[in-house]
Amino acid sequence: MIVKVKDIIKFLNDFTNPKLAFKWDNVGFQLGDAETEVQKILLTLDVTENAINKAIKEKVNMIISHHPFIFKPIKKITNPLYLKLIKNNISVYCAHTNLDVIQNGVNDALAQKLDLQNPKIILQETGLTSEITKYFQRDDENLGLGLIAELRNPQKLSEFAKFVKTKLECPFIKLWLGNKNENTLIKKIAICGGSGSNLIPKIIGKADVFVSSDFTYHTILGSPIPLIDAGHFYTENPVLTNLAQILENFNLEIIMLKPTEHEIKKEQII
Repeated sequence: MIVKVKDIIKFLNDFTNPKLAFKWDNVGFQLGDAETEVQKILLTLDVTENAINKAIKEKVNMIISHHPFIFKPIKKITNPLYLKLIKNNISVYCAHTNLDVIQNGVNDALAQKLDLQNPKIILQETGLTSEITKYFQRDDENLGLGLIAELRNPQKLSEFAKFVKTKLECPFIKLWLGNKNENTLIKKIAICGGSGSNLIPKIIGKADVFVSSDFTYHTILGSPIPLIDAGHFYTENPVLTNLAQILENFNLEIIMLKPTEHEIKKEQII
């Protein structure tokens, strides 16, 4: 069966529902010819130079990313990355905040990676908007930002932090103890792939620790709950495995940009 870019677009639109993305976001089909036949797809968190070079080397027809490749309006097409993609007839599709809020998206992938049980949405909010409500809140318990879940067995806070580092393959993590100590036993885990600082008020008293990233200095100082900053890249990257699984029915070759191939490898511990 011949699969075209437009077939992948329809499938991903049905799965991720671009209408769920927040108003400021730019998601969906961003570059390419929808009539192009697809035989190989590259999954990546970001459409970076490394990702594009790998796509060209592997003769990929389509890149699917989490972070938008085109975020702001373009006035001219002179960027070498755009030109590389156009020259090599590589299409680009992005699923960002809509992939954050759906079931089997960014946070479910993170929960699965950390072997967490009984996940519940922290904030039932999506980007379905109207002029009246701005961010429309849905009653669907499977849509929203962040998750609170449970460990199979209680662990010491310090042990869990090391577990997170190992499972997510982070070069380092940052642990803020909050009102706990390293030996405090924890059971309930709040998670949010990417930047989750805004969820802290929603989880106080409901979770023992919060795993996310991009916590600012003042956010850390003001948090009574322990925080594990495992890095933006490492808390979101597990979703690529989920995307690969849902695309299996197309019988295409699916490859993923490895952390060691991504520009994130330039982040060094000195």
